[in-house]
Amino acid sequence: MGAKKSNAALNAKVQEVCIDLPGERVQCWRSSDNVKVILRKHRDVIFDINLKADTTYTVESKSEFYSPREKKLLRKANFFDGERFQIWVGREFKGELVLSVNGAVIGRYKVIDLDATSYGADPKEKPEPLLIVLGQSVQTASSTRVGGSPTNYWKSHQDIFAVAQPKMSILTTASYTRFDYLYPPEPPVVKDYVAVADVKPDEIRPDVLMKLEAGPVTGKPGELFSASPKNGLCCVNQARPA
Repeated sequence: MGAKKSNAALNAKVQEVCIDLPGERVQCWRSSDNVKVILRKHRDVIFDINLKADTTYTVESKSEFYSPREKKLLRKANFFDGERFQIWVGREFKGELVLSVNGAVIGRYKVIDLDATSYGADPKEKPEPLLIVLGQSVQTASSTRVGGSPTNYWKSHQDIFAVAQPKMSILTTASYTRFDYLYPPEPPVVKDYVAVADVKPDEIRPDVLMKLEAGPVTGKPGELFSASPKNGLCCVNQARPA
């Protein structure tokens, strides 16, 4: 009799149901089958904000997310400046995370746009984490222009590097990632840039106007304009040494 019951138990059907976050409702077909609930690996979203001491930030969404701090599903949560705040979202989370301070929105993050990877149904596959870092720019003595670029992109590169680089380890210490997001502080090699501005027809050389009817025209300012345009350069592609 015991053997028969054991065989019957082994032959019983098991209905597997996956959920993405702890506390989510389990939806399954109504039957006499056994139900096995599987918690799929979530995506970590980490906020690391250091803008102004004693400031309180709010993150909210129309879709539910899970807060390990409160150990429950939420649609709204608060955290302090300097506090590393972490939430979980499901791999199919299609909502938008809205970050605000004192009612003023300072960031909107649609996870599916930031990482459009399809992670499939394998519950063991973990989506890439999302790290949101906001901090004061660090001014460096070497933040100078490169190659005479009016965009001063070297300074911008250094500012981003100084703020973001020290935070990259969070992706492995507070979550899991299969990629190396570290990048060198050297400036990118840029040999060309484009400056765009509006100019009046009488500021463009007549021969250039005729050429423009057939398509874009490239050249030095003196070759394109009859006089220096008041608003700068117009569709000029100038080569600069690296």
